[in-house]
Amino acid sequence: MGGAERVVSELTSRLKHKFDIEILTLKSGKFYDPGVKQTSLLNNNSNLLMFFAFPYYVWKLRKILKQNPDCRIVGFSEWSNFIEIFTGTAAIIVFNTTISFFKGFKGAIYKLLIYLLYPKTRLIIVNSIENKLDVASRLNIDPAKIQVIYNPQDFDRIKKLKSESVEDDFLRLIKNRRLFISVGRFDEVKRFDILISAFRKLVDRDSKNVLVILGDGTLRAELELLIKNLDLTANVFLIGRKTNVFKYLNKADYFVYSSRVEGFPNALLEAMSVGLPIITSDFKTGARELIAPNLEFNKEIKYPYYGPNGVLISLLNFEQDLLNVTLAKVKQERKGMEKFDIKNVIKDWTKLLI
Repeated sequence: MGGAERVVSELTSRLKHKFDIEILTLKSGKFYDPGVKQTSLLNNNSNLLMFFAFPYYVWKLRKILKQNPDCRIVGFSEWSNFIEIFTGTAAIIVFNTTISFFKGFKGAIYKLLIYLLYPKTRLIIVNSIENKLDVASRLNIDPAKIQVIYNPQDFDRIKKLKSESVEDDFLRLIKNRRLFISVGRFDEVKRFDILISAFRKLVDRDSKNVLVILGDGTLRAELELLIKNLDLTANVFLIGRKTNVFKYLNKADYFVYSSRVEGFPNALLEAMSVGLPIITSDFKTGARELIAPNLEFNKEIKYPYYGPNGVLISLLNFEQDLLNVTLAKVKQERKGMEKFDIKNVIKDWTKLLI
């Protein structure tokens, strides 16, 4: 599941005890808490049909709202948000990404709709202070109409998950080696190609350095070919998606990340939650807010920049910056983590929904 789906799953499983909740999905398929009612507005999984069904979604949602005049509705994805705004309600929407994320023809359409429709909302929920400032500036929206509610982390659950055993094959793979680990989709945004190329230099410096990437995606074959061409088959491993990433993170020495842009980096937050030192590109949005909470978002800095929760490096000079990082200086103080605790996030959502 994606980030928005994970957030919905985490929130509804806890808010169901306080509110009568129903999840409306744009396509078929059930993957949320079975104790929460779920309705598919369109019994189909086609993205193309979902695009052309926009008027139907608006009609269906208006009908539901008419039958439930006292309900509070919140959109959790761009297409859902567009539909909600078109119903004419005083919309509350969640915008957990950055406008810079949208690229190409489809991205241009999304950007146009965001600029036209989002200023019409009653309230926009974002998941970082930097994202709030970005949305307010770009869309010329009063910051008072934008509220920050962070993505939740269940630290009690993570404590149990990280203590689970990993496979013997994995232990043999990392035995007596320094383990760098990363997590994410294999797509252009994550720039794993840059990370893998840069890791060649770290292996040249010390052959005991090993990189494990958890994830999958459309670029897997390209990344596998890159690993082969760089003669890194003994040092870089793509081990696929894992249900429990925390038990692997808990075995690592460093988390390394090369993303170009993020809505908010759940992967960094997961690494922080197990106390793993982080080396990451200085992307928008969320990198500085997590790694160096007191660092100004637009301030020019010298890389590598050592923060209390890790190190920021430049994506444009990733290879050399990664090589220049003094590993002994990389810290993980988990500064500011309390605001991501699901107990505090649930309090914020409860205040909003009452």
